[in-house]
Amino acid sequence: MCSRYSIGENVRRWLARYGWKQQLSNGDVRPQNAWLLNANRTKDLLESEVPLECIQAVEEIPLFGWEEKTMDEKHWCTVELTINGFTYPARYTKENIEELFLPFLRRLTDLRKRAGRRIIAFVAAPPAVGKSTLVAFLERLSRECEELHPIQAIGLDGFHYHSDYLKSHTIERDGKHVLMQSVKGCPETFNVRHFIEKLHEMKQGDTLWPVYDRQQHDVKEDALRVTGDVILIEGNWLLLADAPWQMARKLADATLFLRADAKDLKERLIGRKMKGGATREAATAFYGTSDGPNARRVLRDSVAAEETWTMLADGSFQKAN
Repeated sequence: MCSRYSIGENVRRWLARYGWKQQLSNGDVRPQNAWLLNANRTKDLLESEVPLECIQAVEEIPLFGWEEKTMDEKHWCTVELTINGFTYPARYTKENIEELFLPFLRRLTDLRKRAGRRIIAFVAAPPAVGKSTLVAFLERLSRECEELHPIQAIGLDGFHYHSDYLKSHTIERDGKHVLMQSVKGCPETFNVRHFIEKLHEMKQGDTLWPVYDRQQHDVKEDALRVTGDVILIEGNWLLLADAPWQMARKLADATLFLRADAKDLKERLIGRKMKGGATREAATAFYGTSDGPNARRVLRDSVAAEETWTMLADGSFQKAN
């Protein structure tokens, strides 16, 4: 398990001077209440003006503060993750971190060492499985553990066609031609050709990456610079069996699929829509026309990944292969 070190009381003013933030107000040396400092940043402090006597690595403590064990014998932690400018809470189990997340990151680290070049990994999943928060957490975890090669997590959503295109083009759905805007999120509303071009650019060197602006509900081109040596890309359609998506799949060095029960996804998708302000009636209708068909299609038409995790009803994962 990765770890941090608690820092002595006298170093508080020095940490504040260098912009460090306190986890909580009291000074207990429990994981959730102490000054926490990553081990590799201890070196930074040693090389700064902080007096040596102020740095007291008194004990090795867990990276996260764990909640009480639940009835099913799982230890949970809650973290806040920033994705595209928005902060989201996420909960993961200690067991998942130690038995799934860290081993997966170690495999990517080993793959990077063996290849001696940039590594691209796909994380595919239906909507509402929490893939965006998961890859953000994996990125954070990789940067907190010295044994791991830091990853950069990015998403597929920036490859939606622009809104003006979606509002002026149609696709066939159930024997009828409908505006692409009305089925936004299905694979036909993504510019997979542009995605493949960017993957090739990424193979050659650093590149600029589009992101989806959830305030403007449109794509922002060249909004993010891709510079990492291990790139984790998340999206619904990354393992879709259709020919153009399989061309993209061939450019990935590793693949992970997150599976979930369709019934669990239905409630999560309806709940997510309601959190955005929709009534249950409207959220259920949207599930019937958009979210539901997309979730079923991902589960039905995705090819096998090198590794698959199944999301359980409580939001934890277990390895399926």
